Amino acid sequence: MFLMIRKNIAYNIFNKETLFLRTVYFNTRLARNEILRKWFEFLQCSIYLNAFDRTVLSYGKQDFRITKYIDEKGTEEINKFFHDYNFDQSIDYANEVKEEHAVIKYLNEEEKMLFFNRKGINTPIPFSEESLGNRTLLNLLPAFLFVAQHSGMLLIDDFSSGFHNELEELMVRCFMNTSDKSQMIFVSHSTNLLSTSLLRPDQIYSVEFDGKNGSHIKRFSDEQPRVAQNLEKMYLSGVFGGLPNYKDAYEN
Repeated sequence: MFLMIRKNIAYNIFNKETLFLRTVYFNTRLARNEILRKWFEFLQCSIYLNAFDRTVLSYGKQDFRITKYIDEKGTEEINKFFHDYNFDQSIDYANEVKEEHAVIKYLNEEEKMLFFNRKGINTPIPFSEESLGNRTLLNLLPAFLFVAQHSGMLLIDDFSSGFHNELEELMVRCFMNTSDKSQMIFVSHSTNLLSTSLLRPDQIYSVEFDGKNGSHIKRFSDEQPRVAQNLEKMYLSGVFGGLPNYKDAYEN
């Protein structure tokens, strides 16, 4: 198959920050292709997020950094998520926050600060003073909620960064129950997620590092585990590969 770029578009003037596929889409007959159109709509709603260093990359123009997201949409959507899943906390984004015996206020009236309000605690907690898990969750939620509500793909690296095991499971279940045509691909070291009640064996992959030979990916379903078998125990016993080869210096 050959693609004819419009005559007035030269290869050497392509914007280096623009995807080649986007240029092809808008400058060829494929722009009228329904499948390609849906593909690009899916791509525009797809996001890569590194939960550890807070990197967020998206094809679309929206900014999913937490403060930018709240500036545009407010705190209602995130606070609804906290309420629906019984987090016993909410957030405020304001220039001034009152606590029991004091007022925290920015001198610059245009600056705002993000605070957590915990049930049973009268003092708002600044975002910077919160736990790693809560900060990671708040940085993840804008992208998480957006992709769940649209048709796109959410790729999360270091998904388990600072999360309690139950929170990880809740996030996976939440995405699966609230999204329609979206997908989530995540990297985690938490073996509690290896459960047939949460994920099917064909949805789980292990990565085996083999020095200079690179990495090998193995799908759990290749071993044909039965529904009643414990995937976590099977993984930890080495059935699916992907286990680190550490040596215990204190082991006899």
